[in-house]
Amino acid sequence: MKKLSALFAIVLLVFACDDGDMTFKDFNFGDVTTAQLCTANEFLYKINGTEVLILDVNIEEYFSNIDGTIDTITVNSANKVIYRNYSGTVTSSAICTSLPPATPTVVEEWNASQGGELTVTTTKLVSDDGDVSYEHSISIVRLEFVKDDETIVIENQNYGTYTTSQGFDFDFEDFSNGTINPSKCDSGDESAPKIIYEINSDEVLKIIITSENFNTLFVNEVTGIDAPRILELDDADNRVIFDVYSGTASGTLICSNTPPVTPVVEQRWLTTGEIWVTTEEVVVGEFQHTVIFHDVTFFNSTNNEETFKPTEDEDGNYVFGQFGTE
Repeated sequence: MKKLSALFAIVLLVFACDDGDMTFKDFNFGDVTTAQLCTANEFLYKINGTEVLILDVNIEEYFSNIDGTIDTITVNSANKVIYRNYSGTVTSSAICTSLPPATPTVVEEWNASQGGELTVTTTKLVSDDGDVSYEHSISIVRLEFVKDDETIVIENQNYGTYTTSQGFDFDFEDFSNGTINPSKCDSGDESAPKIIYEINSDEVLKIIITSENFNTLFVNEVTGIDAPRILELDDADNRVIFDVYSGTASGTLICSNTPPVTPVVEQRWLTTGEIWVTTEEVVVGEFQHTVIFHDVTFFNSTNNEETFKPTEDEDGNYVFGQFGTE
């Protein structure tokens, strides 16, 4: 993980009240490198003693999980940056609850004026266990804070980092334990597209292919060594789709021509790559087909720049599962 350097700032006092009662403090958030999310209000904030810095923007818009992107946030009526100084040490309950505590109270509040800028740089992180997260490094380019007739400018300072998860588990990797046995939708129409799927709670991994290609891939004939049957995926008739639902999925949900109203698909991931199928005869007249995703990349259907690859072996293969035919 990229480490943030100590915060540095150029703080310019443009003008202030003559009576000297301005209490804007040092704006020193250098020891607070991680921003926290206030889920109740959907904004990011940092606390340093009695001081709070709030970034109130659209999280989904500016913190997308796309590695290497640099987004610019411009302060306007929708994007706000607020500095507050409280009468005592602040906790999240003073900021995020719908009914804040009586103390501490806000002593002063400064709002960044329109036109100020911040940048968000996103870096993809992969743990030793293969878990994926995204670190968003937020930097202040220039913010002009205003209160009454006073103005303070903050330039060239790191706001901090905010980390988002991949948003799903993609936990379909128990094939080595013999527990992955894909299900198949049976519409009764031999000419209809075929759907083979796996369910893990609210996540569904499925193959949708034409009837012709299904019959070509899953033939009751043993494949030769290193000679799988191969189907190249496309974006129309032969697809692998990964869906994340708002609740637990079921075979009825996947196979029905009129699926239930809920749950709904919250994320859909499409793919490029190939399906490989190998076949062996386990007993006379009974065949077992192993389905492999080869060099498959998943991309977000709403933003194809956001991608991930399933955990693969050294040959770029991910075993989807196996099932038998007679």
